[in-house]
Amino acid sequence: MVLKRYAILVIVLIYGIAIATSKELTDHYGLSFHSHEVNQDERTGMILASEQGFNFRHGFSFNFELSLQKANLTYGYVCRIVSNDVETLDLVANLNIAKMNFILCGSDGIISNQELQGEDIVLGDTWMNINISFFSPGNNMQCGQRDCAYASWFPKHGSY
Repeated sequence: MVLKRYAILVIVLIYGIAIATSKELTDHYGLSFHSHEVNQDERTGMILASEQGFNFRHGFSFNFELSLQKANLTYGYVCRIVSNDVETLDLVANLNIAKMNFILCGSDGIISNQELQGEDIVLGDTWMNINISFFSPGNNMQCGQRDCAYASWFPKHGSY
């Protein structure tokens, strides 16, 4: 009888710890918005990894769809991915000259600036499938849209 009570107590404790841990993890990632009282560059943020930053090296890749609406204005920074508060990957666009740049930076500055340009590559008012991959040898970053892919080489250092 005592053993049965201990078994139930252990199960309840494990269940409680699992719930508390999962709640703690969900509090550390997601999309957040702040009011106009916050600096414009810090109003919107999305944390994709709760504890560990991305590692822009061999095997890391991601893709997303992007639609840039035509306007008389340039876009500038579309998005920035920050890893470990040091590494950044920026997407900068200018539809007026049909150009996008993928800029990889580390603590020492710009490591790679990959440019996509052309009206058949950088499209306005339509969804573009953006692919970014990092692979070896030589630490290669490949950025592309649809069937167009461009590679950029950068030196081996840090987590790259």
